[in-house]
Amino acid sequence: MPDRASTSPNLYALIRSCYALHTLFTLSKAGVFDLLYSAAKPLDEVSVELGLDQAFLQSLINFAVAMNYIEKRGNGYRVAAKGRPFSRHSGTQARATLLG
Repeated sequence: MPDRASTSPNLYALIRSCYALHTLFTLSKAGVFDLLYSAAKPLDEVSVELGLDQAFLQSLINFAVAMNYIEKRGNGYRVAAKGRPFSRHSGTQARATLLG
């Protein structure tokens, strides 16, 4: 049986991967990638336009920024190149595949 120290990094990577997938799914389903595809918008504006709780949205966007799917621009946010496939505007199947 493997010791705890050798399995911990794998477990943390698995947890991080699951969190990343759920973050991408939630942001895609809520329309955040669509809204931020063309122009940077402040968090409060995104929250109001999509009817999302601002604190919840902030935590998701912070994680997406850390993963380089969304980038901070001044006091707003915009979809980064890595996140563009998750928007309806991209013309790819990534969003459809993610949302099933």
